[in-house]
Amino acid sequence: MIAAIEIYNKPDFKYREETFSILAVNSWELLFKEKWLQINNNKVNSLYVYENIRKIDGSRGKRKIIRQTRANNLYTHSLEYLAKKLEERKLLDGLVKINIEVLTEIRDSSVHFYNKSPLFSLRIQEIGSATLKNYLTLAKEWFNINLSEFNFYLMPFGFMPATKNIEFINLNKEEKNILSYLNSLDS
Repeated sequence: MIAAIEIYNKPDFKYREETFSILAVNSWELLFKEKWLQINNNKVNSLYVYENIRKIDGSRGKRKIIRQTRANNLYTHSLEYLAKKLEERKLLDGLVKINIEVLTEIRDSSVHFYNKSPLFSLRIQEIGSATLKNYLTLAKEWFNINLSEFNFYLMPFGFMPATKNIEFINLNKEEKNILSYLNSLDS
């Protein structure tokens, strides 16, 4: 999460918001996996996704094996799965889960599309600030980790370098979709 903040707060860094979302989502996933291990007595197998073995004829058998990635690494539970399980156990507030879902949607959009709208930057500032507050709270609550020494704040939007000529730009379909999605969450 510190890397996400440092990239975001660089004075002139293109792709700032997108990089922040990618690193912040990764940080949440690592925090959730650590909590999942803690509540499962450090049993690493609790992180893995199991599937029924595939028989020679292509059908699925009854015996379970750990799913593997393309590189033959063991496949772990997703951020979304862990968030759902932690919420079910009353360890994660529903609003924090929604904040992470929104951040994940931003990450997904950032990985697949280029977002150039100043509106996108403003929304990331808002969502990112909530993300940091939530992250600090849970790190302290779950693991008694105090991260205050790291200046966990995002540079206010007003201090961002101004573009010389801000003009209304034609948003592409993907930018319109992500902004529409973010705007729908205001309530």
